[in-house]
Amino acid sequence: MALVVCQWLPESIRVSGEAPIAHRQKYLISVTWILKSRFIICDGFFYQKARPLLMTTHLRMAASSFITRQLPSERFVESCGAVLFDLTASPEKKVCLLHYLRKDEWLLAKGRRNCGESRKEAALREVVEETGYLCHLLPVTMATRAPPADGSTDIPDMARTYPNLTEPFMFTMREIEGGSSVKLIWWYIATLDSGSGATTLTGEADFAPEFFPCEEALDRLTFQPDRDVLKQAVRLVEESTALRNSTSQLDYDKNN
Repeated sequence: MALVVCQWLPESIRVSGEAPIAHRQKYLISVTWILKSRFIICDGFFYQKARPLLMTTHLRMAASSFITRQLPSERFVESCGAVLFDLTASPEKKVCLLHYLRKDEWLLAKGRRNCGESRKEAALREVVEETGYLCHLLPVTMATRAPPADGSTDIPDMARTYPNLTEPFMFTMREIEGGSSVKLIWWYIATLDSGSGATTLTGEADFAPEFFPCEEALDRLTFQPDRDVLKQAVRLVEESTALRNSTSQLDYDKNN
């Protein structure tokens, strides 16, 4: 596609007609303008001087193969949350849900990220503020398109599985304000700190936290997107637990 760009010149010149395009580069056509007497010479073609101080140059823009949407900072907000597990009640895992008393809704803990705060910090802070339970991120084995931590270069952009990750395991984009803005939600997996199940902080007054077995928690959640998040978290925790147990058994057999 050809884009006409206008820019002001100090020499009181206007180009009349269309400048010849000799070399169609991918992004920009570079044209040299030479000022001579009453005419402009452009790639061997003559153009007459005129006013106002405007020149039109033709640029060739490459069409992107990606569907792209860009928003300024005032039209998006970042939110971070975590699925909080209680893994002390082995073998039955439990998940913490929030009962939003004002609307009688069952939700997962999340909230907006503050300026200068990392996403991981925001996720843990929101869980503590809303549930009152002290917790930390739980390392799991999962697939991600992020490069490995060793900073290897020239790695193709594709999903790879790594152990012991505390990265976001799911991402939600929600349209708000009639679709003119979006909320970006980064989801993590967390587990109770040792001993924190007995001693809790004071959570937010609008929320009542309660732990449920995973299947019951799935049924109780009010919204389907939260159920999808919880299903993925449960799958990753179960697979990671099985993998750790298998590795521990192999190490035990090897050493005995």
